[in-house]
Amino acid sequence: MNFSRSLNLPLVLAFGLLLTTLAGSVSAQMKVAVEMEHDVYLRFQPTVLKVTVLNRAAKPMNIREIGGTMQMKVVVKGSDQRRIDRREDRMLFDKLFIVHPQEKGTKAIDLFQAYKVSKSDNYTAYVLFTVGSRQYKSETVSFEVRNGVLENKLELFEPARTFKLLRLDRDKGQFLCLSVFNSRETLAYGVYELGRMVQGRTSQIEVDGNNQVHILHASAPDRYIHSVFTSKGRPVDQDLHKTEFGEARLNIRSGKAKIVGTRGGTTR
Repeated sequence: MNFSRSLNLPLVLAFGLLLTTLAGSVSAQMKVAVEMEHDVYLRFQPTVLKVTVLNRAAKPMNIREIGGTMQMKVVVKGSDQRRIDRREDRMLFDKLFIVHPQEKGTKAIDLFQAYKVSKSDNYTAYVLFTVGSRQYKSETVSFEVRNGVLENKLELFEPARTFKLLRLDRDKGQFLCLSVFNSRETLAYGVYELGRMVQGRTSQIEVDGNNQVHILHASAPDRYIHSVFTSKGRPVDQDLHKTEFGEARLNIRSGKAKIVGTRGGTTR
């Protein structure tokens, strides 16, 4: 028997209408907006997806990944349209996500922590909400993960750390980031955005007598940002400086860091 020819067309149409009705009933109870915090991310950087839910129903929505009155999951795909694998034992969110009637609720999800998106690639993501047999799919958002452009580099031997200053180009401008690795650059300890940058100005990185790492970069023609990190790659402080003339520079004398060519700093 040829099953492809034995299908009842009215039944097929009815089934399709049923699925559309079920999806429509969920969408009538809620409105969902999804957006990425940025359009481009650096490898190993927190990759934040913001999910905002408007509850149009008369009852609170208890949204969870497993259980609750409504289940939510995120589907992430690479440029080859294959689904990206989840990281083991990583939940999308561990706190309650309850949206009361006629109110909005927002949940920020770090896709880097939950999915294997550390590879340089173009990605897409969307959210699926399920209530029983009913399902609602959000719009699809896209984002890119890049290696960044190397601006400067510092290697420490005790502890063994590699500090890399990387330029990240986004639609909104250019940003300077710090990536901290082990000596072989096989393990990332952290990625930090240091702020906007002016291309063509040298981004400096030095270590002082207390083994603290100092970074100085231009955020505007007459503005410089001074960032300080521990030798293990943990942030300590950040100041904004204004130049008196020309370019500012980082000077390490007698083990102490000094910013030359500025009028002092203001804490950011």
